Amino acid sequence: MIKKNTIQLVTIIFFYFQAVIFYGQNPQSDHEFYNVFDSIIGVGNNAIYNGIEYEKKYRTLGESHEFYFSSQFLKGNIIYDSQPYYNIYMKYDVLDDDLIVKLPNNYEGSSIIRLIKDKVKYFYVAGNQFVRIENDKKNNSHDLNSGFYQLLHQSNYLVLYKKHKKSRTERSDKKYIYNVFKDINEYYLFYNKNYYVIKSQNDFVKLFPKLKSNINVFFKNNKPLYSSNYDMFLEKLTKHIDILISKNELFNQ
Repeated sequence: MIKKNTIQLVTIIFFYFQAVIFYGQNPQSDHEFYNVFDSIIGVGNNAIYNGIEYEKKYRTLGESHEFYFSSQFLKGNIIYDSQPYYNIYMKYDVLDDDLIVKLPNNYEGSSIIRLIKDKVKYFYVAGNQFVRIENDKKNNSHDLNSGFYQLLHQSNYLVLYKKHKKSRTERSDKKYIYNVFKDINEYYLFYNKNYYVIKSQNDFVKLFPKLKSNINVFFKNNKPLYSSNYDMFLEKLTKHIDILISKNELFNQ
C-alpha cells in the first residue's frame, strides 16, 4: 500500500510541475496540490498529527472564553513542521498561547490536537495572520517573550506586531465555579533588528526623534481613529513612518 501511494504521489508531482512549466499556471496558492498530497498520504500520516491530545481546562459561562475571536473551530491555514496545510479547523488558545486543531481520524470522527508550538511557523485564522517569534534575548528585546504574534504591518523597515493575552478570574455561583477572561493587548515594533514595546506616543518619539513633529501631528489629526480602532491607528501610523523612512529622512539619525 505504501509503495502504491508513493508511485501515485510521484506521478502527481511529475504532472503537476509539467503543467506549471508548460502552461505557466500557478494554482491558487498551491492549495489543490497540497490537498491532493494530504489525501494520498492518508489520515493520521502527515506531520500535523504530531501533537498532544487536547483537553479543555476551564469551565466558562456565557460568551467569555480563552480563545482568539471565537471558541468555535474556524477554518484556517498553517505552516507546520515546514509543510503547509489548508482549510484546517483550528482555534487559538490565547491564555496558554496554544494552537488547537481538529483533524479527521480513522474512526470516521475527529481528533483534537494541541500542536507543538515551535513547529508552527505561522497560521491564518479569522482573516488574520499570526507568526511564531522566538526571542533568544540577544537583540536587547527583553520585554518580548517567545510566542504567537498577530502581524499588523510589514515592510522593509518596520514590522508591527500585536500580542494577544488574556487574564483569568475564578468566580462562583450557587452551583459551580467558572472562569471569566479579559483581553489584554500588547504591541511591538521591529526596527533595526530589535523589538520595541509600544505603549504610548512617547515610545514612537523615542524611536524616531527626528520625526517628533510628524508623529505629534499624526496623533492630533487621528484622535477619532485612535479611540475607535486602535489597531488601525497603529497600522496607519507605522505606514506613515515607513514612507518617511523611505524618503531617507531617518538615515542620518
